[in-house]
Amino acid sequence: TIEKSFIVPGYDDDTLAASSLILSDKIETVSTKELGKGPFVIGSTKVRPSVNEVFHKGGTLGFYMQVYNLKADETTLKPSATVEYELRKAGESASAKPVFQASEKAEESAHSQQMTIAKTLPLDTLAPGRYTLRVSVTDKIAGKSIAPVVSFTVQD
Repeated sequence: TIEKSFIVPGYDDDTLAASSLILSDKIETVSTKELGKGPFVIGSTKVRPSVNEVFHKGGTLGFYMQVYNLKADETTLKPSATVEYELRKAGESASAKPVFQASEKAEESAHSQQMTIAKTLPLDTLAPGRYTLRVSVTDKIAGKSIAPVVSFTVQD
């Protein structure tokens, strides 16, 4: 058993905010009967966190985060955001080319100020070593951004 404490952050209703960026060795959607039930289930997603943040080459890196307080467009009542993913070898400068980079437009349903990011990334092309993952979320309506970063290790 490993005990790990954490401080629950407080969120201001007017500020773009995010939960912790959780690294996971397993992310899966649960059935409607299991919604919110059992260990590691957050809503409709089971997120088994990696305690030591060590992953194996050929395996999969999962990451999960919730974003809060997205502003809604006054006409459509829907928020509009972009999400950028950037994976770099730890210690490299910001001007170095990332190992992996992608972006997507994220539009949530009407009346929702929250967005959930649950992704997996195959690790078969990564060399063993230490890496950093940055998930940047930009609220296009409010013009605000957040970009949490987390580090992890890939081993053979």
